[in-house]
Amino acid sequence: MHSFATPAGRAALVFAVLACIAYWPGLGGPFLLDDFENLSTVAAWEGGERTTVNALLSNRSGALRRPVAMASFMADAAVAGLNPFQFKLTNLLIHLLCGLVIWRLLSHLLRLDPALGARAATLSALLAGLWLILPAHVSTVLYVVQRMAQLSTLFMLLALWAWLVGRQQAAMGDRGSWLWLLLVSPALTVLAALSKENGVLVPLLALAVEIAYFRPAAGTSRPAAVKAYFAAFLLMPALAALTLLALKPGFFFDGYAGRAFTLTERALSQPRILWDYTGKLLLPFGPRMGLYHDNYPLSTGLLSPPATLLAILAWLLALATAWRLRHAAPSLLAGLLIFFGGHAMESTLLPLEPYFEHRNYLPSVGMLLAVAGLGHWLFGKLHLSERMAPVLKGAGMLAIALLCFATFARSTVWSDMNLLLAQELRYNPDSPRLRSIIAAHFIQAGELQPALEHIEAAEKNLPAREAITAPLWRLLAYCMSNAEPPQTLWEQLRTRSSAPITQYAMVAWEQVAQRVEAGRCPEVEKGPLIDLGREWLSRTTSRPTDHGVWRTRYNLARLLASIGAWDDAISQGTRAWEDSDYNNGVGVFLFQINASAGNIERCREILLILKRSHGAGDLLLDRAIDLFEAAIKSGQEDTAK
Repeated sequence: MHSFATPAGRAALVFAVLACIAYWPGLGGPFLLDDFENLSTVAAWEGGERTTVNALLSNRSGALRRPVAMASFMADAAVAGLNPFQFKLTNLLIHLLCGLVIWRLLSHLLRLDPALGARAATLSALLAGLWLILPAHVSTVLYVVQRMAQLSTLFMLLALWAWLVGRQQAAMGDRGSWLWLLLVSPALTVLAALSKENGVLVPLLALAVEIAYFRPAAGTSRPAAVKAYFAAFLLMPALAALTLLALKPGFFFDGYAGRAFTLTERALSQPRILWDYTGKLLLPFGPRMGLYHDNYPLSTGLLSPPATLLAILAWLLALATAWRLRHAAPSLLAGLLIFFGGHAMESTLLPLEPYFEHRNYLPSVGMLLAVAGLGHWLFGKLHLSERMAPVLKGAGMLAIALLCFATFARSTVWSDMNLLLAQELRYNPDSPRLRSIIAAHFIQAGELQPALEHIEAAEKNLPAREAITAPLWRLLAYCMSNAEPPQTLWEQLRTRSSAPITQYAMVAWEQVAQRVEAGRCPEVEKGPLIDLGREWLSRTTSRPTDHGVWRTRYNLARLLASIGAWDDAISQGTRAWEDSDYNNGVGVFLFQINASAGNIERCREILLILKRSHGAGDLLLDRAIDLFEAAIKSGQEDTAK
């Protein structure tokens, strides 16, 4: 509490209040995009369909299942149900906590900078405050699922702070440094990684601080505890990752088979994207920020576009300058290295989508630190007198006011889905994803013509591998408008039936198939849709085990079952089950159709496999298995259909 009684502390509190005011309008906004997918298991848990442990470990966005983030979502649901306001309010509180930790962390780091040490208290509060009100962070704070990035950032910052405490103790010969370096900081790193996998980058951030601020004197070496930390948590994991890369490169790169871009295109594009992140951070213009960057022009070569090479050279120049000034302005070097370290996972070689603003949430701390270091050095080199102080203070106050206004304005737009989509459309009309979202709104409303117009606009910018996606969207639009699809649409679908079964195409097909199966699409006949599904599955270039392929086959099997074609339904369903590595949902369906066909022995075989998952926490599955087992024992398998 004593810290808040100082001028710097009071300034930090003012920034926190400003952040709350700026973000408040957006707290009433809706869930967005993959919020629904990531919160579906939370809804199932709340409805008594999953156990707590199962829900905690149900997220498949990352290899570690992100249970810390899932626990926070479940806590929100327990307090207020699936109310977006509660979830967004928690995001805002985490944002404020991150700002608090940034303030304290930077105050320690800046004291290590001989040029900025005397101003560390004030400057750290200013930088943390600016970070809190940056418009660039709206798409992280008000996008519920990015809680994962927020929590990971919070624990990464705490882990780095703990490491710094231990590092300073090690410099003084304090044996307590071992506790901070080898226990506290790694424990916080684990929490960060269990929020989102980026948390494993903490040792890389610690290395950035080590290089910039802790240079051993001539003839001396780094303390043993520091060497042990980097050996255990940076060197050994790096060697393990390189070994895995050499032995099983597919573990890292197989995902490119399902992407519209190559490894080379993604890697070459990242330097430009990092400059774009930096520009939006330092020179923000709210309307040009957003969720939809799927149409970002990728680099196909060093000179395609020429900005690719310029971006690479500019980053190399920035790093070379920072290294040259490492004695006079160590915070410049530290900031740039933290920026790159924070982007080391999502902005390098992994087959992730190239561009998302939330990836700059933690790295932006490093960029602000770098700007502070460079700014102070330039101020000294230009010999600006103290008479400039009032001018700089006035400019700073104006900048803070403009940032608050920009964040408030952007937050207001995020409070309403129609406002958000309208603004995104105005500044980014060529985004296929945005057009598809708008088309989906019209499809849900049964408004056929505007839906078709946005689908046509989306199709112009869809990658070639999405050839069948737009026609499937059109079929869904006709289906939900209770309008008969023209014959030309069926011909177009058949012509494109060799296209890959992408996630977008699979979802569109699934929605049409399920509505037709349930009789909610009276103008779309089952026969042509079944024929299309067969042809698509036989001609597609996608692998049978791809998620989109086996799920499409599963929905084809459901359609076949709905017309009583039991043998075909069982054949397609069995293959979908095997290709999905025995997905439980497909297994339940397969039991039911075999029961309908009177294949009792096959039902017993399926039940034995399903029972392997009994008690794993999916309570709906447990009930289905119990029902199936009871039906077989009583000889009344038909009751299990």
